[in-house]
Amino acid sequence: MFWRYLKTSFLFWFGLIWTIVGTPFLLFALWSFAGYPGKEHLPPLNKNAGELPLVFGGVGLVIGGVGLYLLCRGYSSTRKMVELMRSGSTARGEVTTVEINRFVKINGRYPRYFTYRFTAGDGLEREGRSPNLPLSLEDKWSAGDSITIIYDLRDGDNHQPDIFELRV
Repeated sequence: MFWRYLKTSFLFWFGLIWTIVGTPFLLFALWSFAGYPGKEHLPPLNKNAGELPLVFGGVGLVIGGVGLYLLCRGYSSTRKMVELMRSGSTARGEVTTVEINRFVKINGRYPRYFTYRFTAGDGLEREGRSPNLPLSLEDKWSAGDSITIIYDLRDGDNHQPDIFELRV
């Protein structure tokens, strides 16, 4: 169940890409400072050659650090969402609109998401937005369809649609 929701996390994938891009910069800087076999037999490149590993290391720290932060945030938010799915209360909601997310392009396509509304156990009507839908689920809902919403009894503003129908 966790992997299904992690695949829909934009922060996780964006962070993973940034971490992967930043790692070679850091490795180059460490390799340049720590040395490698036979390094002492090579002539120095020039008098400023020591600055290049510092630049690469700095770039690697920034890109890799931001990537690692986003990766951890995406993982953590997905973990909280899955915990809500396991232990939250359910309510029936209604899909109000199905829209295309023009801010993200995945494999040459813009993913869809839907907005919904439901009435929680405290009697208040709430609205929300689904995560970006996987390709296999994009055509499953249309406006007016019913969907299971899982929410936290202690915090009614913490809610998610059960897009994979795990708690039907």
